[in-house]
Amino acid sequence: MRESLKTGQPTRMSHASTLSLGDPLPAPPAEINSPEARSANRGFGRSLRRLWIALTHLHRPLPLMPAKDQVERVIVIHPGPLRELVFLEPALRALRIRFSKAERILYSTAEAAALYAGSGWGEIHSLDLLANETKHTTEDSVVIDLTMRAEYELAKQLKRQRFSHRVGVNLGGRGSFFNIPAQPPLINEHMVDFYLQVVEMIGTGSMGLIPSLPHGFDRRERGRRFWHERELTQPIVLLPDWEGDGLGWPADIFIDTGRTLSDQTLVVIAESDDQARARQVADALECPLIDNLSLSAKMDVLATSALIVGNDGGLIHLANAMDRPTVTLSVNPHPWRTWPRSQVNHAIFRGQEDGTAHVRFDRIPVSDIAAAVLGLKDAL
Repeated sequence: MRESLKTGQPTRMSHASTLSLGDPLPAPPAEINSPEARSANRGFGRSLRRLWIALTHLHRPLPLMPAKDQVERVIVIHPGPLRELVFLEPALRALRIRFSKAERILYSTAEAAALYAGSGWGEIHSLDLLANETKHTTEDSVVIDLTMRAEYELAKQLKRQRFSHRVGVNLGGRGSFFNIPAQPPLINEHMVDFYLQVVEMIGTGSMGLIPSLPHGFDRRERGRRFWHERELTQPIVLLPDWEGDGLGWPADIFIDTGRTLSDQTLVVIAESDDQARARQVADALECPLIDNLSLSAKMDVLATSALIVGNDGGLIHLANAMDRPTVTLSVNPHPWRTWPRSQVNHAIFRGQEDGTAHVRFDRIPVSDIAAAVLGLKDAL
């Protein structure tokens, strides 16, 4: 709970003036915004590639965007992961409102179908089906490619379709495939902001910066039924897993935090296929372990939980987007990209020492994490 992400100053709970919730968002280093650092962040090899493209491809004026009533199809391509699909929601919302009468298609991972069910977006297809994108004419379609990787086969597919308006990131030699190129996001730019910048390139204004996902009556009813069957009511959920090969807070921190909250109802949810950490925490705390849930079922469960404590990953951002109180344990060296956009109902603890990239999990007393959990829970 902070007054502003720009100031980076934590607020204090009204019922306990001595309680500070989490770490503030650190100020980005000034050198990140320098021209030299911008070039370095983009990579020397990529800079040479872009220079080659600039010298060997004809420069044409950017096409005029058609009026919204002339756009029949809006095609968005995004490969995930879950966290970035959550951050994509404000951009999809803006497109849906701007092109309310157009056919809207998202090519993405299987998680996207559950994530945006009931959002009113439109169709969601597998990325594998993009090769069959031949329906209708191409002159009345707008394509927004958010892969941000040098996936040349995908780029060639888009070029063969000859869409009149192709918006994409000029990265890794793909500039020639986009007639409206966007600049790559810097490491101190939030992904939500970047997606909205790309959307605004086609004349669609921002409709809000905070991701918001469906959490209506049906979802809450399913979630309450889930907990009722297990004789639980709005427990505190622990998410000790982390995604990919990155570094997350260890199981011991979750175990010690859970023991400090021994008078609370706790459950552990396994996020990934590797359930060793989740099982270790659940066994140590002698609390239920919930695994093998679909993403839709996880959304039901999170939407009806009292509070979620977890490593920085897709589910913790998903819970935040469903307006649930969250305590995030982060070791992201570039927190500006993923810091929750909501200014209420969350606290973050970073593993890094102040002003360094060195990680020390013992810099945060477990009692501080437990106090933030109780403070947020009591504020409901």
